[in-house]
Amino acid sequence: MTRKDLTNLGIESKEIIDSIMRIHGEDIENNKKRISDLETKIIEKDNSINELSDKIKSLDSKSEEIQLLKQKVSDYEKAEIERNNALREAEQDRIITENIKSVIGDKEFVNDFTKSSIINQIKQELQKTENSGKGAKDIFESLTNGVDNIFKEPSNKVIIPQAAGDQDIKKSEFKSFF
Repeated sequence: MTRKDLTNLGIESKEIIDSIMRIHGEDIENNKKRISDLETKIIEKDNSINELSDKIKSLDSKSEEIQLLKQKVSDYEKAEIERNNALREAEQDRIITENIKSVIGDKEFVNDFTKSSIINQIKQELQKTENSGKGAKDIFESLTNGVDNIFKEPSNKVIIPQAAGDQDIKKSEFKSFF
């Protein structure tokens, strides 16, 4: 608003125009101050928005890290479960093997391969449903009865007779063949 605008409105008194212009000037200055304060607040809010945006981006990258860590923990838990299961199975296998060996007793197999094969066959037979209720002894007997060449034959000891009388027989000496 200008002085000319006021005179065009029909206000002729210089004092009234001066008062109106002074009030109008104060309003303009107050509004400029409010605008300046609001612009400062807008700049502060923009800075806050930028900071929060940066924090969100940082959290997003941390969220990815957290997801990776969660996946690793899950993988380790699965591996631990598998390891415990393997240990449990190995312990059960050891117990079964000891029970089978106690059933075998002092019988000597022709070789270790045969012994291992018989032990593994017994383990397989024990797991079959048709053999439920049967023990390792029953299965061992059914696998070995009537089968030749799995056990060592009892060694026949040769008895060497002693010479009778006063014969002067020189004792043989074992000499190295090499």
